[in-house]
Amino acid sequence: MTLQDGGPATYRYVVDVQGRPRPDYLTTYQDFGWEHLGRTSNIHLWRRAYDDARPEAFTDADSLRARSRRFEIPVAVVAALCAVGAVVQVVVGFAMDATDLTEHVLTGGLLGVMAVALGLVARQIGKARER
Repeated sequence: MTLQDGGPATYRYVVDVQGRPRPDYLTTYQDFGWEHLGRTSNIHLWRRAYDDARPEAFTDADSLRARSRRFEIPVAVVAALCAVGAVVQVVVGFAMDATDLTEHVLTGGLLGVMAVALGLVARQIGKARER
C-alpha cells in the first residue's frame, strides 16, 4: 500500500480484518462515504474525511462484537504461544549447562512478559466486546 500526501484534512482511519469478506463488503463501506485505501493479506485499510463528529465505521452492536472477536482471537493465540515459548526456554535453560542458563532464562522472561502483556490486551478487547 502507498498512501498519497493530500491537502490538509481530518481523517478517520480504520483497520478492518476480514478473512472472507461478504460480496458487498467494499460497496457497503463505500456507500457510507469510506475510501478503501488497500489491503494486505486479510487486513483492509479505510479512511473517511470529516469536519465535526468523528465517523464510526461499525454502527451496530453485532458488527462491533464481530470486529473485536476478529482481533481478540489472534492476540490471545500469540499470547499463548509466547507463554509456551517462555516455559520451553526456561526448561531448556535448566536442562543445559550453566553457561547458557542466563540467556535462556532472560529469553523466557521476555517471552513471559510479552505473553502477559498480550493476554491483557486480549482481555481488554474481550471486555470491550461484551459491552
